[in-house]
Amino acid sequence: MAEAIGLFEAIYTTRSIRRFKPKPIPDDVLRMVLEAALQAPSGANRQPWTWLVVRSPERKKRLHDLLIEGHEKQRAEAEAAGRSVPPTTYLEDLAHIGAVVLVCAPAGGNPQSTTFPAVQNLLLAARAFGLGGNITMGYRQNEAAINQEFGIPEDQTIAALVPLGYPTGTNGERHGKKTRKALEEVAFEDRWGQAITA
Repeated sequence: MAEAIGLFEAIYTTRSIRRFKPKPIPDDVLRMVLEAALQAPSGANRQPWTWLVVRSPERKKRLHDLLIEGHEKQRAEAEAAGRSVPPTTYLEDLAHIGAVVLVCAPAGGNPQSTTFPAVQNLLLAARAFGLGGNITMGYRQNEAAINQEFGIPEDQTIAALVPLGYPTGTNGERHGKKTRKALEEVAFEDRWGQAITA
C-alpha cells in the first residue's frame, strides 16, 4: 500500500478528477478510503449513508450504459426545448476505472446535505492514496433504471455518484495547486462586509 499524504496537503491539492487510468484499486486502499468516509460527522450520529461500490467490469459497464442512456434522453429533451447539455467526460472512462461509488441515503429530506460530509472524507482519503474522483449527479436522468438494476431498495435514494480511480496525466498526478479566491473575498467577521481579522 502506498504511503498516504498529510491532511492539509490533501485538502490543498484535491481536484475534481474526470479522467482515469484503467488500473484497479487495491482492496486495502479502497477499504481505508471507505473507512475514512465513515468517520464523517452526522446529526445525532445517525450516519445516514450506505455505499454501493461497483467494481466488476461487467457491472461498471452496465452502469455506464444506463448513464449514457439517461444522458441521451436528457440531451434529446434539451434539444427539443432549444437548450444545450454539458458534456459528461467522466462517462468516457467509467467502465474502466477502479470503482464507482453510489452514495445512498434514506429517501426523503435532502440526501446530499446528510451524506456530503462523508463524500468529502471519501475524496480526501482517496487523494491521500493517489486516487481521484468527483461528485456527479449524472445518475438522475435514469435513476429508476439504475435503482432497479442494482437492487437499491425503495426506502433509499442515490445522493451522489463518485467515480474513483487513478488520475491520468504525468505520473498519474492530475491533482495539485489550485486557484482559489482570497479568504477576504469570501469571509466576513461579525457583520456582512466587515473585514475578517483572522
